[in-house]
Amino acid sequence: MTRRGLHSSDYSAEARARLAEAVEAARRALGCETRKQFVAESGIRMRSLEKIEAGEEGVGPRIFDRLHRALPGWNAGTVREILEGGPIPEPVERPLFRLDIQWHTRDEITTLLASNPEAATVLEKLLGWHQEFRKAGLTGDDLIAVSKEALQAR
Repeated sequence: MTRRGLHSSDYSAEARARLAEAVEAARRALGCETRKQFVAESGIRMRSLEKIEAGEEGVGPRIFDRLHRALPGWNAGTVREILEGGPIPEPVERPLFRLDIQWHTRDEITTLLASNPEAATVLEKLLGWHQEFRKAGLTGDDLIAVSKEALQAR
């Protein structure tokens, strides 16, 4: 059986060490001095982050996908580029880690759902519409625009 996607074990120890340094620098630039802070925000498990920052083998495409989404200035090809000797993005300093907003919103939604059972129905409809919009080639911004129009029309 052939593996699919990017795997750290396909690269040399030197390449993995290069990635480790880049990830640690990017994490610290975000204000996450500890791995625990970054893990709480990014959805990456502690052991996976430890492997990445130690230059170890055993990290695969799902973790790298989460990693590039959590680091400003990184994209889907950044990890491969770094492992293959390409440019390392300059660390982006941000006082507010971008995922803070996502986690705060999740907490607000959880509170709303707990206090208002009808909110679950509305949220399920909204998620369904989001899927329909994506299938039709529309974006989340298009759904937001439609939602704003509906709020104004009521």
